Amino acid sequence: MSFLVPVDLSAPSHAAIELAVWVGRATGEEAVVLHVTQGSPSLDLLADLYEVTWPLRQAGVRTRLRTLQGDPAGMIQAEATRRHCRWVVMGTRGHLDHPASTAAAVMRACSVPTLAMRPGSAVQHDISHVSLWARPRSQAPQAWDIANLLGSLLNRPVDLQGLIGGTEGRDHCAMDTLLVLDLPSLKSGGLACTLEEEHCRVLLVAPPAPAPVQ
Repeated sequence: MSFLVPVDLSAPSHAAIELAVWVGRATGEEAVVLHVTQGSPSLDLLADLYEVTWPLRQAGVRTRLRTLQGDPAGMIQAEATRRHCRWVVMGTRGHLDHPASTAAAVMRACSVPTLAMRPGSAVQHDISHVSLWARPRSQAPQAWDIANLLGSLLNRPVDLQGLIGGTEGRDHCAMDTLLVLDLPSLKSGGLACTLEEEHCRVLLVAPPAPAPVQ
């Protein structure tokens, strides 16, 4: 079993690698790191990719590096499907409505669950606890599963909020929180402003896209 880690060498890619280290250590699965280019990869690019994936190898996570040419979102979805990946683990800047957002495009259409990590602001604090904001477990199993998996790996308490009833009166998360958000709940309006207002690490969890109707 493996999971796909798309990277483009941006700051969110480093957040994706951090998350991939956690997922790889927790599951023992192979991380397939994918970089999509518009042309043949140069030696300098390959060296940069090797460097950005060093934390995975340092943590003992089995790692495979792949480069493909084409449209990033389309190639990510195709590779995840072809390899029967358990997850797509990627970074995001959090601009889910931006038409050029690769992460948003993947989360909308990928056939496997997508985990998209947005880095926290400024200094990256150690995680003190995991906070889950999601629909009931029966409706959002991927979000509940990854929150519990990471809480267990990091040996941190998991604050299971369950069904979202809105954000009015809710305190913002501390900088050392890992906030796990169920994407359908976020998009339904209950947490519409949370992503922009929070300064901690935010992990968006998107369920598999429905199969197209034949």
